[in-house]
Amino acid sequence: MKKRLLSALIRALLGASCALAEEAEPKEFECLGYHYILREDGTVMITKYNEAAKNLNVPAMLNGRRVTGIENEAFFRCKGLARVTIPESVIEVDGNPFWGCDELEDIRVSPDSPTLAVIDGVLFSKPDKRLVCCPCKLEKASYSIPDGIRIIDIGAFDNCERLADITIPDSVTVIGMDAFLCCTRIGMKAFFACENLTSVTLPDSLIEIDDYAFMYCDKLADITIPDNVVQIGSSAFWECESLTKIRIPDSVSQIGNNPFIQCSNLKKIRVSPDSSALAVIDGVLFSKKDKRLVCYPCGLKKNSYEIPKGIRIIGNSAFFFCDNITGITIPDSVTEIGSGAFWGCKGLTRITIPNSVTEIGNRAFYDCDNLTDITIPDSVTEIGEDVFKYCKNLTLTVERDSYAAQYARDNGVNYTYPDSWDWLNG
Repeated sequence: MKKRLLSALIRALLGASCALAEEAEPKEFECLGYHYILREDGTVMITKYNEAAKNLNVPAMLNGRRVTGIENEAFFRCKGLARVTIPESVIEVDGNPFWGCDELEDIRVSPDSPTLAVIDGVLFSKPDKRLVCCPCKLEKASYSIPDGIRIIDIGAFDNCERLADITIPDSVTVIGMDAFLCCTRIGMKAFFACENLTSVTLPDSLIEIDDYAFMYCDKLADITIPDNVVQIGSSAFWECESLTKIRIPDSVSQIGNNPFIQCSNLKKIRVSPDSSALAVIDGVLFSKKDKRLVCYPCGLKKNSYEIPKGIRIIGNSAFFFCDNITGITIPDSVTEIGSGAFWGCKGLTRITIPNSVTEIGNRAFYDCDNLTDITIPDSVTEIGEDVFKYCKNLTLTVERDSYAAQYARDNGVNYTYPDSWDWLNG
């Protein structure tokens, strides 16, 4: 008889597989591999999952209690987890519960959920308009965050190596810690027009900052480029008006057209003298390999500037809207003036182009409306489109029968010859 009673008691205890001594009121409970705490309303907040699973349906009930929340990192590095379904009972996710789930490819949420949504495979929290998690194995090379989202949460794109390009709308006001951790590339226009972005900490895993990555981030005043970055794209920080200084690490071996175009308050670019690819001379950034003037910082308060002898290329947009400059001296080592090189340099009045130059790129002197005289030698055999557009006071001095003379005639630009006044001395 005693044996039967003991057996019945053991079966009862085994049947209550998730039972804990709740009367002792421990802070944390466990059931079916889930750790959880009790919320003030008696419902459950999942804090941790101990098991390994490939396909997981998060339960709506644990120990007879309704599951209403999931904590940040609750499924942290859940080995092999590929697909997860969150029940409609869950009305709150704290941070990113799936941070470090490197195999995760699919998150499912009921369309009737009052607080959660999945759009194009990405999990969002509705009340705070927050991007919670982009699955690491999501089959996307590019992704545009929906307009209206305000927060990119911590670790939201952690280890999303397949993503090459991310477009962030200007509705975003907060980017959480490690949001892009282990991403190796910040894609083209990734932070385009994030007007309220003031500070960004980039992960050490980053190796490439693509073209226009932080374009129009007007309030971005603080950014550290990690030591592993090897490439900075063209116009990467275009019109980051609050940027006053920046350090480029020795690891950078490739740099595009002026990354700091129209950064009106940029005064200081720092490059180590040990850099194999870049140099700063008198505050101006150069590329050693192609002997190219990359960026004249708009915040430099100089009236005149003499380009160092030996420089071959004035890079695209190198002096873009640097309207403090009234005079430029170009050495006879320069062979090319890049597209938009002096666009909007309204302080310029006169320039002499040396005999070494053979090419002037598109819109090189566009909107230099105080420019009155440019001397163009007959060495120039290529002039791009709209080079002198809106230079309303300009007269070109060109050689007779030169390419520049024909260009002026074809494009309705005022011109004269060096010997036009010689008849007065005859």
